[in-house]
Amino acid sequence: MPFVTRCNRRDLLLALVACLWAIPVGIAVAQGEANLALGKPFACNCELLPGWTGLVDGITDSDEAPGCFATDNSPDFPKEVTIDLGMLYPVTRIAVHNSANGNTHEIALSVSADGRQYTTLREFRFPQGQYMQLVHSFAQRMVRYVRVTMRDTWKGGLGGDNCLYLREIEVFGDKGGAQPSPANSLAMAQARNPVFSPYWVRAFKRYCLDGPDNIRVAVLGDSFGASSGTGGTDWPAAFVADLSRHYGENRVKLEDLAKEGQLPSAMLDQAKEWGGGGAPDIIVLAYGRDAAMSDMPVAKFRGELTGLVDALIGKVDAPVVLVTPPPLLQSDKLPGYDKVKGKSSNAYAYEVENIAVTRNLPLVRSAGVLGRDPQALVKMYKSDSELGDDGHQEIAMALFTVFK
Repeated sequence: MPFVTRCNRRDLLLALVACLWAIPVGIAVAQGEANLALGKPFACNCELLPGWTGLVDGITDSDEAPGCFATDNSPDFPKEVTIDLGMLYPVTRIAVHNSANGNTHEIALSVSADGRQYTTLREFRFPQGQYMQLVHSFAQRMVRYVRVTMRDTWKGGLGGDNCLYLREIEVFGDKGGAQPSPANSLAMAQARNPVFSPYWVRAFKRYCLDGPDNIRVAVLGDSFGASSGTGGTDWPAAFVADLSRHYGENRVKLEDLAKEGQLPSAMLDQAKEWGGGGAPDIIVLAYGRDAAMSDMPVAKFRGELTGLVDALIGKVDAPVVLVTPPPLLQSDKLPGYDKVKGKSSNAYAYEVENIAVTRNLPLVRSAGVLGRDPQALVKMYKSDSELGDDGHQEIAMALFTVFK
């Protein structure tokens, strides 16, 4: 047997470590475990780069859109992204995949069961400009919300000093151990910008709204967007009234085509008709409330709304504005509790937002608008699923700010 000196053993150890680093590292998934974050809704406290939404799409080897996730270049820190698993799950591991695009530096990993109280599990610093996978394992705990807080930036990365990138976040646990969890209506809305207005809207306002011509506003949607016929108390009528006061009395006209139970696909013929001429000047889409109330499959809702949005932006010159469905409250102090018990509009709101962000369209986040003061949220509703006058006014004012 050859004699191995201490120096030789050290060299062998270094060689072994080098080999291990060269081996692609994956996550061994134990029997019964699953990536619980795959395809789940997530929310960021800043805007995203349009199209860079691949945080939970299962793609861990892409540094490009849409497979990679990226924040905007705003200088405000920390930037946080929160994933809603939808139910309480026994979770044992979380993986955060950094991107080679750069900038993401110090992060904190936290979890919560209720979306209110978060426990920090791990702090970590990623290297600049290289892919690295952080896998944090811990004793099994019941988790619904997973948050990654990005505290600072390396600077000098793709897109600007403050654009932060992640390839993927994975959350591993026992899918069969899920437990029902009351939805926190504001868990994904707190600290969000209530309104997203892309830069191109400024040009639209200057050249299309400040002129002498009349302005036609069309609202397409379900019961959330349907006019009540009570003399301007609903948000579509209040929005048009705000526009009229700003751009000239009697210049703005409302065409409310929303109605209870309407599916987005029902408006495809209307999109084709407008494509031939006579389109309105502003189109507002307000879908998702009735889908949540009827437990419509989220994938079907996504397909329906995507089809309508793409038909409109492909055929009509008017800007398309999306309004997310409002939270369904779970308050036994309001009427309608039995109808909404166990239901949530969060997943549908996420789909609306994702469609808007990937297409760089204006967006009103209803939960962010209504929940700016959590203590006053109930005052915005007349039932657990329907807004009262105050709620309608808040939505109208937020929509107005897009075009103010």
